[in-house]
Amino acid sequence: SYDGLPSPTKENHVFCGWATANYDAIETIDTVTNSNHHTLTAQWMSEGLTFSAVSGGYAVSKGTATASHVEVPAIYQKQKVVAIAFGGFQSMPSLETIDLPDTITKLNNASFNNSTNLTAITLPNSLVEIGDSAFAYCSSLQYLFIPNRVESIGEYALRSMSAIIEFADDSIIDTIAYRTFWYYGWGFETATLTLPDSIVRIENEAFDWSNLTHIEVSSNLIYVGEKALGDRWFSAQPTGFAYLGNVLCGYIGALPANGEI
Repeated sequence: SYDGLPSPTKENHVFCGWATANYDAIETIDTVTNSNHHTLTAQWMSEGLTFSAVSGGYAVSKGTATASHVEVPAIYQKQKVVAIAFGGFQSMPSLETIDLPDTITKLNNASFNNSTNLTAITLPNSLVEIGDSAFAYCSSLQYLFIPNRVESIGEYALRSMSAIIEFADDSIIDTIAYRTFWYYGWGFETATLTLPDSIVRIENEAFDWSNLTHIEVSSNLIYVGEKALGDRWFSAQPTGFAYLGNVLCGYIGALPANGEI
């Protein structure tokens, strides 16, 4: 058995237990079934975090936490932490960085909405869904990489952000939703974006009022919604046409100077 496992301490943190490499919770009464070496990892959480039961485990919220760096555990009360709760870290002015475990599969709506001092976050490879307004108004975030298991990004999810957005080469996201990138890119003099080859649809107003001057899409694109490119690209210039992937778009006006599609 695992008899004799210690209960460690760490300043400003709460010990949540021991876990295997697969994030299975371990207790001292558990029995080892083979003679191979076992690596266990201590699971810690920042003080003040709260948890709510959801399908598959727990969702985490900021609770009373006020730290600038937050650590989210992979397990809590012997169950996996699988989600950021609805509005879990919304409007948390102290938050600058956060560590998320590879058990998180969902960022619920407004997960980090209006946490304007958040500067860095690494999304876990386990992530599947990014909810509506998840990172809206996260104006200090510098960079966001979207892992390859993410299937969807919600409406307004990246609203009013200026972070460099990068998608995994083998991304499986097929749609840019309504106003996902609304008002995106105003922190850059020249904002550019490369969409993954998996994208086949860009919904209405997806980039409305963004500051993008260059966007790259693949020939897999088959649908571009109304005002998908937004009012920022509708200047007082002659009517023309542009190809986005295989879609021929009629538009009023031209891109900003030196801009491209």
